[in-house]
Amino acid sequence: MKVCWSLFNEIEMDIDGSVYLCCAQRVDKTSMGNIFTSNFNDIWNCELAVKMREHALKGEYPYCNHKICHKLSGNKDIHFNDIIPCFKPVMQKLPTTVAFPMGRDCNAKCIFCRDNIISSSDAEFDKIKNNLINFYLPVMKNVEVVTVNDLGDAFSSKISREIIKIISNHYPNIKFKLMTNGICASESLINQLNLKDKIMELSISINATTANTHKKIFRIDAWNLLLKNLKYIKKLHQQGKIPHFHFKFVVCSENYEEMAAFVNFAHKYGANADFWEVRDYWPNLENKYESMAVHLPSHKNFPKLKKCLRNPLFEKDFVTLSPLLIDLRKEEINSHKMKNPFFKFLH
Repeated sequence: MKVCWSLFNEIEMDIDGSVYLCCAQRVDKTSMGNIFTSNFNDIWNCELAVKMREHALKGEYPYCNHKICHKLSGNKDIHFNDIIPCFKPVMQKLPTTVAFPMGRDCNAKCIFCRDNIISSSDAEFDKIKNNLINFYLPVMKNVEVVTVNDLGDAFSSKISREIIKIISNHYPNIKFKLMTNGICASESLINQLNLKDKIMELSISINATTANTHKKIFRIDAWNLLLKNLKYIKKLHQQGKIPHFHFKFVVCSENYEEMAAFVNFAHKYGANADFWEVRDYWPNLENKYESMAVHLPSHKNFPKLKKCLRNPLFEKDFVTLSPLLIDLRKEEINSHKMKNPFFKFLH
């Protein structure tokens, strides 16, 4: 039996006020309620939330998306605990980890997300800021870690920067989990936001190991700037100021041949290397998904991807593969062994 404590500790709040246990995608957008119209205590212990926790205490996850949740893939058992703590389906304590919406502001035009650089209007900025103060902050009495959602870029988004400033002023001991492409994550901005000692986890979406591939993915010429920022961030990580440090790689037709090199690239900076296949629900992939989804058996380069996954580098303890990529790798390794005459002879 494995119990995932995210359902007892974490919530995500969407820009429309919807509240989710864990995160929206992992629970298939099954909302617990809306913080704009309901009392948060009622949402936190609503009937559906209690049911999800009751199932989790039995090691069952009928409401979770097993295809995309790395916690359910069996790849990293550290996300679970076999010893049941003093948690009950009806929680007396408020969540310790909260994810806030920050809009879609970003300084790049990532091929997965958008065709244009997005910057929120003054009206959108004011609306989110007011919601933060009036609805979100009051539920944070027990919060230890704040995640700034990955709809945009944590450092280039003016909404995200404002969220960080307001939360830091109200709750100076709170730590942050941030998602960024790294292009604006400069030493000067990190210091300006007073984040030097407040980053619990930093995830950087890079998706490449070369300037050319990076430009194809993000459609902005910023590789050298990224490397400059990574040099400073590596220093913070080595000093213990960023305990959890991840490089993200979305596997697609444009970059899959650089996967193994990415493992070494992440190791150079002391980061974990996290791999995910491109997803069909991402906002900019209508009419593009099948041509980019190299993980689909119908894709012309699918055999090449499977061959890449055979590389022993993916066995490193700092590497995380998505559930689907884990399955493809196992399938390829087993197939390769059975085709190997020496392996057949031994067995």
